[in-house]
Amino acid sequence: MASLLRRIWFTPAVIGPLLIARHIHRHRRIPPLWAPRDFNDKVLHRLVFDRRPLLTKVVGKLEAREHLLSRTGDPSLLIDLIGTASNAAELAALDLPSAFVAKPNHLSGFIHIHQGPEPPHLDVIGAKLAAWSRHGGWTEWAYGGVRHICFIERLMLDGGSIPDDYKFWCYDGRVHYVQVSTTRFEDLRCDFFHPDWTWIDGMFSYPPADRRPPRPAGGDVSPGGDLIERSRFRPRRPLRDRRADQAGRNHPLSEQGIGTVRSAVPG
Repeated sequence: MASLLRRIWFTPAVIGPLLIARHIHRHRRIPPLWAPRDFNDKVLHRLVFDRRPLLTKVVGKLEAREHLLSRTGDPSLLIDLIGTASNAAELAALDLPSAFVAKPNHLSGFIHIHQGPEPPHLDVIGAKLAAWSRHGGWTEWAYGGVRHICFIERLMLDGGSIPDDYKFWCYDGRVHYVQVSTTRFEDLRCDFFHPDWTWIDGMFSYPPADRRPPRPAGGDVSPGGDLIERSRFRPRRPLRDRRADQAGRNHPLSEQGIGTVRSAVPG
């Protein structure tokens, strides 16, 4: 029954008017749905009409890990995965490090960070995992096809602190701009730059930092540089719109030397 309701809910005739109304409310204009031109219009078009199975491989965090690994064969691009868990008992069975991150595979914006000498409160974290595992699947079509499960990753640290996040937004295999997210779990700020590190005067959900983030000291973000090339991962089948995330404070790939691809959207 739930499967039937979900298929009906995500037909363009049902979900389309709701998404279009949200778009008009946020952007104060009627979108050219049949001939989308800018980024927001193309995202809306995809949410309303795109039902390709490939989407489920790149919106789920675990599925995206597997997809990236199958295309590159390079596990160093991925953050260390400790295991999966959806309740306190499954969490207790894992060999947890002193610093880790718990998050749901199928949701965005939910996260639990444990860092410090005190042992984790497994019952508290397990209750969050159980609630997250039961939630989701009705906001975007692609998320309904991914595993409703939570997973644990090693917390990336740079000098004992959570590093800044560098998001490389790629279109047709080329990096067009870089998003730098600072103080992510305190007072999130986002700045945008062209690949030559020219600052973009704009705002995306969050205000820019009080002090403009400097060009990364440990990697080259110029065209053809190592960070740009690392982000231009080309799968066998083209992913026209893709975001590659790399993290670091003094070094863009952190002291662990790890970059990550968290989301990729096929075009």
